[in-house]
Amino acid sequence: MPLPDPTPPKELFHRYLVANLEVWSNVVLPGRRIRRTEVPKRLRELGFQPWGGYETPVITRLEGRGQVAGLDTAYEAQWRGAEACRLWLDGHGQFEIQRLSHGILLYFRGDQAPPDDILLGPPLLLVLTLGSIYTLHASALTMSGRSIAFCGESGAGKSTVAALFARRGWRRLADDQLAVHCDGGPGLGAPQPLPQLKLPQQDRGSGPPPLTTVYALKPSQRQTSRFTRLQGGQAVHEVLAAITPFSLYSPSLGGRALAAVGRAVSTASLKVHRIDYPHRPQALEEVYREIAEDSTEVLSA
Repeated sequence: MPLPDPTPPKELFHRYLVANLEVWSNVVLPGRRIRRTEVPKRLRELGFQPWGGYETPVITRLEGRGQVAGLDTAYEAQWRGAEACRLWLDGHGQFEIQRLSHGILLYFRGDQAPPDDILLGPPLLLVLTLGSIYTLHASALTMSGRSIAFCGESGAGKSTVAALFARRGWRRLADDQLAVHCDGGPGLGAPQPLPQLKLPQQDRGSGPPPLTTVYALKPSQRQTSRFTRLQGGQAVHEVLAAITPFSLYSPSLGGRALAAVGRAVSTASLKVHRIDYPHRPQALEEVYREIAEDSTEVLSA
C-alpha cells in the first residue's frame, strides 16, 4: 500500500456542514460550505497533526478487497486509536481522517479530486462515524413525527417498498444511505440530512423525526411472507449488519456502535422486524401491506 508519511498540508481547506457535522476538507464536499481558511494556523489551533507527527503508533490495520459502502475496491485502513485513520482506496487515492477539537478533518491526497460517489462512500462515512453519526444501508420515510427504515442487501427491495409508501403520503428521508446521530441517549437518534445521490433534494422530507422501527427485508424461496419481531441479540445483529462501512471500523469504533444499538434495542426505543418474502416483484405489495399495518400501530402508539 503506497502510504509514505506525508508532509503537512499547505493548501486551503473549506469548512462544511455535512449531516449537521462540522467537516474540514481540501476537496469540495456535497454539503453546505461555511468558510475557507488557511491550514497551518486555524487547523493546528483545532488540534490537527500530520500523520507522521503522531506519537501514538498504528494499532489497527484493516485490508482486503470487496464491497465497502457500495464500492468494489481494494482498501487498507490504518487506525491510531479511535480518533485518526488513514484510508487508501485502490485507484482513488489516500484519505486522512482525524477528529479535531471542533469537527472532523477529511484530507485527500491524490492527483485528482475523487468524484462524489467515492467521497460519499467510505471516506465521508468514516468522517461521520467519528462524529457519532452512523450510516445504515437503508431507505427511510417519515410520517406524523416518526420515521421507519428498510434495510437489506442490494436488490432486496428497499427502494421499491419505500416508493410504495411515498405514493401513499409518506415523505422520503433517504434512499440507500441513512445517517442517524447517536449522542449516548437510549435510541439511535434522529435521521440527519446526508447528501443523497439517488434521491433529489426536492423529494426529501425535512425535520428530524426519531427512528422508531427498522425492517430487514430478506428475499427467499418461501411461498408466503413471514413477518418476525426480533429481540435482543438478533435485533442488534440485523442493525449492525446494515451499518456501513462497518468492515473499516477500528475495534473501539465497532464497540461504540454495538453499545449504541444495544441501548436502543434494550430500551425498546427501536423496534426491529425481519421480513422473509418470496423473491418476486408481486410479493413486495404484500410486504408493503404488512409493514403499513405495523406502522399504523406504531404511529398510533
